[in-house]
Amino acid sequence: MKVIKYALSFLFIVTTSFVFSQTNAITGKVSYISSKNIYVKFESTRDINVGDSLYILKNSDKIPVLQVAQKSSISCVCTALSEDSFTIGQEVIFKTLTVEKEVPEIITDKNINKTQEAEIDNLAKATEKKTDKKKLKKKKVAAKIKGRLSASAYTNFTSDEPIDDPKMRYTLSLSGDAVSAADLNFSSYISFRHKINHWADIQDNVFSGLKIYDLAVNKSFSNFEFTIGRKINRTVSNIGAIDGLQISYSAGDLSFGAIIGTRPDHSDYSINFNLPEAGLYVAHTYKSNTGSLNNTLGIFEQRVGSATDRRYLYFQHSNTLVKKLYLFGSFQLDLYELIDEVPQNDLRLTSLYLSARYRISKKIDLFASYDTRKNVVYYETYKNSLDQLIDQATRQGLRLRLILRPLKYVTTGISGTYRMENGGLGATKNLHGYINYARVPVLKMSTALSYTFLDTYYLNSHIFGIRMNKDFYRGKIGTSLNYRYVNYIYDVSQNQLRQHIAGINLNWRIFNQLSLSLSHEISFTGDKIYHRSYFKLIKRIKH
Repeated sequence: MKVIKYALSFLFIVTTSFVFSQTNAITGKVSYISSKNIYVKFESTRDINVGDSLYILKNSDKIPVLQVAQKSSISCVCTALSEDSFTIGQEVIFKTLTVEKEVPEIITDKNINKTQEAEIDNLAKATEKKTDKKKLKKKKVAAKIKGRLSASAYTNFTSDEPIDDPKMRYTLSLSGDAVSAADLNFSSYISFRHKINHWADIQDNVFSGLKIYDLAVNKSFSNFEFTIGRKINRTVSNIGAIDGLQISYSAGDLSFGAIIGTRPDHSDYSINFNLPEAGLYVAHTYKSNTGSLNNTLGIFEQRVGSATDRRYLYFQHSNTLVKKLYLFGSFQLDLYELIDEVPQNDLRLTSLYLSARYRISKKIDLFASYDTRKNVVYYETYKNSLDQLIDQATRQGLRLRLILRPLKYVTTGISGTYRMENGGLGATKNLHGYINYARVPVLKMSTALSYTFLDTYYLNSHIFGIRMNKDFYRGKIGTSLNYRYVNYIYDVSQNQLRQHIAGINLNWRIFNQLSLSLSHEISFTGDKIYHRSYFKLIKRIKH
C-alpha cells in the first residue's frame, strides 16, 4: 500500500508540475470569511508559500489583495492587504513563475502537519455541500477542549476565638472548539462555594453558593455568529454579562449585532427573568500595517418587569494604529430615566472610562486612565480588609502610572490616583511606589519594596511592604514571603491603629497538569492576632 501511495503522490506532483510549467497563474475561490481572515481554496497549494500575495483582476490588471498566513494542501488562510470586500466564491489568482523543469517533491506523512491542515481545510470547506459522510468525518476538525478544575479551602480565626468553619470553593473553567457534529464552540466559568456545617444556606438558595460567570455555546457559519447562554460580548464588554441570545453579522469592515435576554440578578448573580434587556449595535474595524482601530455604537434598553428602567447609548473605542500606543475608551449616555414616577428623556452621562498606554521604549512605560464607572460588586473575594479598602478607594478617578527598567534586573514604578468624593466630602488621594530586583546575587531570588499612601475623607494610611520570591527545582516549587506595616490615622478622632501583616505562600507544580497552592497570613492588630489560611488544588484540562 505504501508503494502505491508514494507512486500516486509522485504521479500527482509530476502532473501538477507539468501543468504549472505551462502557465503562470493558479485560480482559487474564497470559501470562508471570518472577522480576521479570508480562506481561499485551490486544487493544490504546492507552489504557494506563506507570505505570498494573492491577486484579483481589475480592468485586466492583477491587484494584490491577500497575503498567505497559513496553508494546507488545498487551502490558504489569508490576511487582507486592501480595503476590498470579499464574497464567498469570488475568484483570486496566484501568479507563479514559468518553470522549464521542476524537481518533484515526494509528500509523505512526515512532511505535513496533519492537525493544522485539517483545521484549515475544514474552515475552507465550511460553505461546501458535504455529501460524503465518510469524507466529512476524516476532514472534520478534531475537538479541542481546554480548561481547569480547582478545589480550594479558606479559613480564618483569631487569637481569642476558635477556628471558623472552612469555606470551600470549586471552580470549573472549560472551553471547546468544534465539539460536535454541528461544529459548536462552548465556554464556561462556574464556581460553587459553601461553608462547612452551613449546608442549609445552600438549600435555601442554591445561588448563594453557585455562581455562573460564563456558560454559552457559539455557532458560526457564513458571515453570521450566534451565541446563546450567559456571555460577556467583547464588542460591548462594559455592559456586563448577558443571559440570552446574541447575533452578529460581518460585512467586510462592518459588523452588526443584536442581543435579547436578561441581566443577572443583582443580589446573587442568578438568572432573573424579571430583568429583560435588549439592544442593537454596529461596529467598524480598520486595519493597517501598524495596528487596528475599532469603534462600536449601540443602543440598549433595560427593564424591570414590563416597565422601562433604563435606555442608553453605548460607545466603545480601541486603537493601536500608532506603534507602541494603545488607546481604549467607553461611555454610556442615558436617554431615559424615571424620577418620582415621571419619565425623563434628558441626556445624561452615566459611565465613562478612558485609558492610554504608551511604551516609550523597553525601559519606559506610561499609563493614564480616567474612570467614572460604578465600583465593582464582588460576589466572591478572598482579599483581606486592607486590600479591599485600597481597591474601593482607588478604582475611580484619574490614575497615572510610570514604569521604569533602568537596569537589567531592576524594575521600579510609581502611580497615583485622584478622585473627588460626592457630597462635598473632599478628595481621595493615593500614591504607590515600588522597586523590584528580579535576581538578588548569591540568593538568586527576587525582592520588592513598596510604599502606599492613602488619604480619604475619613482616614489616611501609610503602608510599607517587602516581598521576596524564590523558585526551587527548576521552577516546580515557588515560594514567597511578604510583610506589610500599616499605620491608620482616623481624621475625626485622630486615633491611630497600627497593623503588622506577614504571609507565606507555596506553589508546587506536582505534574504538568496538576498544581498545589498553600498560603497563610497572620495579622497583628492592636492586641488581637488574626490568621487566614488558604489551600488550592488545580487540575488543568487539555484534550
